[in-house]
Amino acid sequence: MLKTATPLAAALLVSSCVISIPTSELQFDGVDLEEHHEEELQIQSWHPDGLIVDANIGDVRIEPTSGPTTIIATLHETELGDARLVYEDGELKTETQSGEPSAIGDLLILANGPIPSARVASGMGTVHVQGVRIDRDLKLEAGMGDIVLEGVRAGGKVTFSTGMGDISASDLGCDRVNAESGLGDIELAHVEAGEADVDSGLGDIEVKNCTFDRLDADTGLGDIDCIASSYKRGSLDTGLGSVND
Repeated sequence: MLKTATPLAAALLVSSCVISIPTSELQFDGVDLEEHHEEELQIQSWHPDGLIVDANIGDVRIEPTSGPTTIIATLHETELGDARLVYEDGELKTETQSGEPSAIGDLLILANGPIPSARVASGMGTVHVQGVRIDRDLKLEAGMGDIVLEGVRAGGKVTFSTGMGDISASDLGCDRVNAESGLGDIELAHVEAGEADVDSGLGDIEVKNCTFDRLDADTGLGDIDCIASSYKRGSLDTGLGSVND
């Protein structure tokens, strides 16, 4: 049966807030955020819950560093300098002196050592995680944008979800992988996991040099290629396309 991307998958509503983009400025919950500035925050130690962050609009990168764990963010605000970056109870967010809305834009997270767990989302932008260790689960979400994972080790489940964008994971080790794109291609290369669920509403799926106990790959419209990979059980299915195993 041919599947199509759900409205939720294509939406830009990563959080409950609505973002629109006029030609000249960012609008957030009906308020024009005409100003922005860059802010840097050092984290002495991670909260036991790790890192939770919703970047309202912008690219998100997480990569290792030999220096202190540092977060660099662009903050969008109604007045210059009104917003500040806060890490509280595991959540990275903004606060304003005026009480007016603010939003997180581009975000760079330089992590020294493992992160207990992470849930990272962007309403519109690329999410890129490279060369870090996650002790437990890792969840990456994009309303509209690509998700890229390179050289990551996680002690639990790794989940990717994008409404409109491609997903690419290479050199990944974890207990379980769940990758879902409403509209986009999904590529897994050199991934080792107990279980893998890969689903695209409209796009190709490629699984290359991977090892799983179970692999389920499903696309509504697109090809599925399983190249030099092994799995003990599972299924590969496409509504309209070819399957090469």
